[in-house]
Amino acid sequence: MSTVPPAKKRARVSASEPGKDTPRTSKVRGRTGKLAGIMRMPMDVFLQIALHLHPLHLLHLVRTSKGIRSLLLSRRSRFVWTASLSSVEDLPACPPDMSEPAYSALLFGRTCNLCGANRACWVDYAIRLRLCKACHNAHIRTGSCILYGLDLPPNRARMFMAMTPCEVGKDVYIAKELQDPFRHTGKDKYYDVQLRAVASQPFPYGNIPKVGQTLDEWIEALFAHSAEVHKHATALLKWERDISWQRGHDSRELKHKFKEAVIEKLVALGYSREDLPHSREWKKLIKQPKELTDRVWSNLRPKLEEFIRQDKERDRLETLAIRARPRQNQITEYYEDFVQRLPLAERGMMPNAADACRLPCLVALAEKNDAYGDVSADEFLALTDQVMQEAEQYKVRAKETAYRIVLDRLRYHIGEQQWLEEAKALSPDEALDRYWALFQCWAKNCWKGCFAFGELHAHWRTAHPWSSWEKATPQFSPFYRGGKHYMGGALLEAAGLSRDTPMTVLNELVKSGRLYCSCCDPALPPPEELDWARLAAHIYTQADRHHTVFGQQKKAAEVGTRLLMKSVHEHRGPDACLKLIPEGADNTKGRERTSVDPETRALIEERLALRPSPDASLVCRICKEVTNGTYMRFDGWRKRALPDTPEGIVHHLRTWHGKTVEKGDILFWGKNGQLAVE
Repeated sequence: MSTVPPAKKRARVSASEPGKDTPRTSKVRGRTGKLAGIMRMPMDVFLQIALHLHPLHLLHLVRTSKGIRSLLLSRRSRFVWTASLSSVEDLPACPPDMSEPAYSALLFGRTCNLCGANRACWVDYAIRLRLCKACHNAHIRTGSCILYGLDLPPNRARMFMAMTPCEVGKDVYIAKELQDPFRHTGKDKYYDVQLRAVASQPFPYGNIPKVGQTLDEWIEALFAHSAEVHKHATALLKWERDISWQRGHDSRELKHKFKEAVIEKLVALGYSREDLPHSREWKKLIKQPKELTDRVWSNLRPKLEEFIRQDKERDRLETLAIRARPRQNQITEYYEDFVQRLPLAERGMMPNAADACRLPCLVALAEKNDAYGDVSADEFLALTDQVMQEAEQYKVRAKETAYRIVLDRLRYHIGEQQWLEEAKALSPDEALDRYWALFQCWAKNCWKGCFAFGELHAHWRTAHPWSSWEKATPQFSPFYRGGKHYMGGALLEAAGLSRDTPMTVLNELVKSGRLYCSCCDPALPPPEELDWARLAAHIYTQADRHHTVFGQQKKAAEVGTRLLMKSVHEHRGPDACLKLIPEGADNTKGRERTSVDPETRALIEERLALRPSPDASLVCRICKEVTNGTYMRFDGWRKRALPDTPEGIVHHLRTWHGKTVEKGDILFWGKNGQLAVE
């Protein structure tokens, strides 16, 4: 035993006592913040303060410095975490197999338990992990996937999964079902480290049987931990659900009080409850989950008054529009009479009734005198010059709308980027004068096409007078698709014309008979009545019909060589259907149409006399026999239909099948989708 007396402890010296030395203070690198005094605070005072912190605040405090971390995570500071957790209302107690800091991090933290990354968005209270997306994808997998390759018998694999907690998600009812360990399956998800650790244990799997313990008791003890973990997870989910409901209830109460306080102040300012708007933005402003303080009201009041002013102005304009409607009808009648007196060339590009009512001068006329009384013809005629000036501005906008339709059509279709770049490099006037600037009207109960821009606008003005052109539904024509040399461009190149040829030039060539289709279809009108749009529509429609029927042919062995399908409307090479006659040459070929001799006409008329009913359609026998019968269903017979005229029948059989007319070539197709007469 040592006889040396213990060293005396040095007395603590106060810095305020005179004549005593001031103790040395530790130097802190960098700038010191406002909370630097915490480091010099007595430990008992610090711990008393920490007792009143929320668990999340304790977690933040632990991460501030190593000293505070070692202090708060020591066993002696456990009472701090216990008191902090008990301050959270209705929170289930910390399970005995978890430390209080780990329990707090699981419930309130946002840090990944595996990699330490922030914003850990996934948490499961049965697996007891909070993970980031990368760690979740790497470690949370189905039981079948984790145990794959271990060559375990199904019953043993099922037992290992029952011993391991699985993912419960956020559904309380699913969590209740999974409290039974035997409901864990290979489709449920597990933490791979946990499940592999259980599967790697030798028998008796960490649960040594006790003396006098029965088999059922041993099995129950084997799964007891998993069951307890799931029961605690279910309790946590119920707590979360109750907290969420209570927060929602409190938020609704605060919003209601805030709303009533705002309305009370607005009423005090002289507004009535009928003056208040009902829009979503208004409700968002007056339903806020907080108290209405003077500061909040000073910021909110100008916004609310502006909303009320805008709402009153909107109501005034709506009332004015209702009163102005009869006056607009009168103005529309005067406007249509005025347009009818214009030259035909100017009439097509004038606004329709809907767009005319939006012209500024006519809007002002309709709202004149607060829209009371009738509009006289003299009042309208006094504005005709201004109407024409504003109509010119409208024409520019109308072309821009059509140009936008073209670009939108090309922008969202793969394979037409080159076409789109060409169109973008053109002005609206140049683009609408190209051969591909053809449109179809897709308005309700219309579905007509194809039109050049001028014809489309004239059609829209007369057929859809109360549909605004700027909100129009015409679609850019899909007549020319197919890559670099799309159909229209290939036709022009085959005829010896440039793809940049303006549509006005193409119309002149078509009307003069120099640019024509060599099929001699009698359904085509004379060249003087044709234009490029109608000629292009004819070629595309016939080519599309032939392509459909040709693609539905039977096998060659089934058809034989006696039935023939010819391609007439080629658009490339020397056999292209579009031909150009040189300037000054004879254009008789451009006017040729298929004719019928008297004997053939009599034969056709004799066959047509056998038509069972006026609504029975004519069908080509060869087109029917060379294609599969299933294609005749659901209006498929229309692709094989014959024209009603002898000239059309002769033209179809001659150009499509290279043969003369026989009686049996004309079949009758009934409304019931069956052949009426052979």
